[in-house]
Amino acid sequence: MARERINPALKKMERPLAGLRQDPENVRLHDERSLSALVESLRRFGQQKPVGVDGDGVVVAGNGLVEAARALGWKRIAAVRFDGEGDAQRLAFALADNRTAELSEWDYKRVSAAMAELVQAEFDLTVLGWSSADVENLLKATWPEPEPATETAAAAGDEVKTLTIPHSRWRRVAKALALVRRKTGKQLSDEGALAYVVVAWGAKARRS
Repeated sequence: MARERINPALKKMERPLAGLRQDPENVRLHDERSLSALVESLRRFGQQKPVGVDGDGVVVAGNGLVEAARALGWKRIAAVRFDGEGDAQRLAFALADNRTAELSEWDYKRVSAAMAELVQAEFDLTVLGWSSADVENLLKATWPEPEPATETAAAAGDEVKTLTIPHSRWRRVAKALALVRRKTGKQLSDEGALAYVVVAWGAKARRS
């Protein structure tokens, strides 16, 4: 049995694991790989954030972490009580807590650099939750600097203009293009998406 490793700042939140129940309606599934990653995370880093439970001891957020703690033989875990009212609030929070974590994206270039730094520090990368194949591919990947992008787009009734976008600003522009694709629901090329941006900007400028 492994001894609990809980951040001292969470000491006041500790409670017996025996008094907690997994959410029978948990929408998040944890397969063997996921559970193994959580177990290794707890073993290596300890618990650094509390799980969420309702007034009946049902786990609202952190079911996987509770399962991993039990697999390690822990008897206690830090938990904060969810202060929402009613089953609908609890269910909505559980859905939001799982979904919001999926909406961000990885910056793989930075992930690769971070992993390379950990290799230099002789850190065991197997505790990160990435497969060995993924780690190998990320460490071998090359990340050429993109050339300054030149895009051409025309708004209705306007003359065609060429926009030269410096590399230092291309990341912001790329985010704008991604936003256009999400808002329109269309698989637009960069040129097509940029046309929406230019048209919207031109309309705003004419209204000003």
